[in-house]
Amino acid sequence: MYQSDYTDFMNQFLQDNPSVAEDQQRLRLTWWDKKVDWAEQQRFLDAKVTQKPYVYQPD
Repeated sequence: MYQSDYTDFMNQFLQDNPSVAEDQQRLRLTWWDKKVDWAEQQRFLDAKVTQKPYVYQPD
């Protein structure tokens, strides 16, 4: 199966540097896997303003 030079490089790099995958996972947890604050989500939904189908149409 064909693999690009970039894929070969990344596979070799990750084999040579296993700590990179651990860092990726740790940093992913920092930014993306957060607990949802349901009260804050409800405030966002309550504050949402409905948009008209055509925003440039005069009232």
